[in-house]
Amino acid sequence: MSLATDTDLERRMENALATRIRQCQPLAKLRMRRTSEDSARVNQDLILTAKRGETNPLFSPIYEMEVEITFTLKYRKSVDTLPQFLKVCRALETVFLTPPRELGRQLTACEENFICYELVVTGKDDSPATGKHSSVWTLAAIATSR
Repeated sequence: MSLATDTDLERRMENALATRIRQCQPLAKLRMRRTSEDSARVNQDLILTAKRGETNPLFSPIYEMEVEITFTLKYRKSVDTLPQFLKVCRALETVFLTPPRELGRQLTACEENFICYELVVTGKDDSPATGKHSSVWTLAAIATSR
């Protein structure tokens, strides 16, 4: 397999997630980045990271995937950023609280040559970071690309 094929499934998962997240009105204009992109991270970026799990059987076309979505918003002295941060977190929650198989069908419809069987939230960390609000969603998916 070439490197392009190795990262193809990850890129498709990230693209499908970005499309599905943008379908939620409060998140439509949110800037999203994949960690593989070389561009500098900017305040209010939603960072998408997808990778294949380490326990996948050899030569299997269907993969378990680990997905991480990170949203950070820096504190500002002039403006209270907490309401804006909470609004984004609530909107993400509405996207991810969809039943796992239904969310998988929605992601499949968002990306060509990609099938997501299910996507489920496995963890969420809202621990404040130094100088910023931060939320990290951890998800598990079962997916394949055609």
